[in-house]
Amino acid sequence: LEGLGMLRRDAGAIRETLARVQVPGRTQILERTYGGLDRRVLVDSCHTADSAHALRRTLEERSSRERRWLVFGALRGKNIGAMLDVLAPAFQQVILVPVASPRSWDPAEGVGPGRLAARDLRHALAGAFECAGAWDLLAVAGSMYLAGEALEALEFGKHPRPDSRT
Repeated sequence: LEGLGMLRRDAGAIRETLARVQVPGRTQILERTYGGLDRRVLVDSCHTADSAHALRRTLEERSSRERRWLVFGALRGKNIGAMLDVLAPAFQQVILVPVASPRSWDPAEGVGPGRLAARDLRHALAGAFECAGAWDLLAVAGSMYLAGEALEALEFGKHPRPDSRT
């Protein structure tokens, strides 16, 4: 394309364009009302230790007066221990969930001090929303699959309460 004159290499224009790119599920903040309170949910598709470090740096740039809740789920075969080692210290509570995939990691394997398991994302979100204060931040991270589930549940108007039939 460049040879045909259809593409120019203008570093300034490229930087400007890339600065405007938004990737759904990558440090995406959603604001929702739940129980009469405005809530902030950060959805991040981090699924490696490096991307967990990037999320942690983003959190460290934010106000430290907010309490933070992490809903975390990942796929088997990922370096889950490394991701949790990076992320967990930045949160007051970590809720581990399965990802809607046959390759999901079993969250019961990560339960321990400051870490509990929920049976699915909807239960984790509902529990966190019930316990979190108005200024708290809820983050959903650990998997692109989980980010997609969270965006579907929150972005497209589905209520985060667990389905009473489950």
